[in-house]
Amino acid sequence: MLSGFDIIYFSEKYRLIKNLEEIIADVQPASIDLRVKEIRGPFNYLYTSMDIKKYRKLPKIDISSGCILERGKWYYVLTSIEINVKVLEKFGLYLVVCGKSSLARIFTIVRGIFPEGLDVGRSKNIILAVKPEIFNIFVKEGYSIAQVRFQTKEDIPFGEKMLKIYLKEYFVSVDNQNPIDIGKTKKYNPRKYFVKIRNDSEEVHLKKGKGYLLRTSDPISLTNSVGLLELTLSPDIHSTSHPNAGFGDPGWGSYGKDRKSALERILKDISSLREILKNDVILGYLGAIGKKIRRELKNIQKTRGVYWVLEMVPHENLLVNSNIKVRMFELPWGKWYIGPLYGITNSHYQDQNKIKLAKYFGDW
Repeated sequence: MLSGFDIIYFSEKYRLIKNLEEIIADVQPASIDLRVKEIRGPFNYLYTSMDIKKYRKLPKIDISSGCILERGKWYYVLTSIEINVKVLEKFGLYLVVCGKSSLARIFTIVRGIFPEGLDVGRSKNIILAVKPEIFNIFVKEGYSIAQVRFQTKEDIPFGEKMLKIYLKEYFVSVDNQNPIDIGKTKKYNPRKYFVKIRNDSEEVHLKKGKGYLLRTSDPISLTNSVGLLELTLSPDIHSTSHPNAGFGDPGWGSYGKDRKSALERILKDISSLREILKNDVILGYLGAIGKKIRRELKNIQKTRGVYWVLEMVPHENLLVNSNIKVRMFELPWGKWYIGPLYGITNSHYQDQNKIKLAKYFGDW
């Protein structure tokens, strides 16, 4: 899995991303944000594969002033990133798409659609399938809606984790058809969209058509060289939409001495690379990351980790007990472990010591 620095390096040297300068601000620890360029739809069904020719034949939506994506409908979104397919093939890279965490927390499914099929593929154009399940959402051109990672066949998961679900407290959606503008922060009253439930039992009845936010019982802490991939829930959970972004960036929940050590190592590597690489774009990126790291080192925090939040929309009534677990794998990250570790840009979820609602909502 390429790190943010790997992505920039491959783009500068081999033109992996053709419009790098336009999207360099969207480079994340192990991915790049995908922004809306066009939207087509709506549809009642999901295409399992798509190329740009097929996409162009779909009815186009005018998004010049923004548009509402209605719950229960599929929409197909063309993103602004331009990928060099020959470079993907040369280095054995595959594109893997996951939705943004905040969109998952309002139960919006985002999947990558490629000519080869869903989720993983090689394509010049990245097309997304988007389906709001519980709430209507409002989007505009340029809104960040997903992330793309660059993986290889050699990215073999290791360090399996099985984490129990915490059932003592969770959130349930309420019926609210007022659209959520996903470009806004702390705009909406959370009590108009969710109910907080406190539970004394070891089981929870999940009702069909409702959205549920739960968390793991134990927190997670990742080093600067590992990403986390959520694969499946226990087989007991079936007929359930699970729109989680499904990926944890390197540095997730890592603070205190471990985080300080990782940041100091990155600064040292940056110093060495600056002497070797004389490219303006790369030097600019390294300089910006170094500045953020030095700022964070002055305000390093301590925590025992960050909880993993689970988003679930049952398609039938389900009974969930405390034995249900989420299965996760650690992934190796990058040739160089250089990049903005999770939380370095003041992420909304970096202090998640309980379930935290999407950034669109004010405090509970």
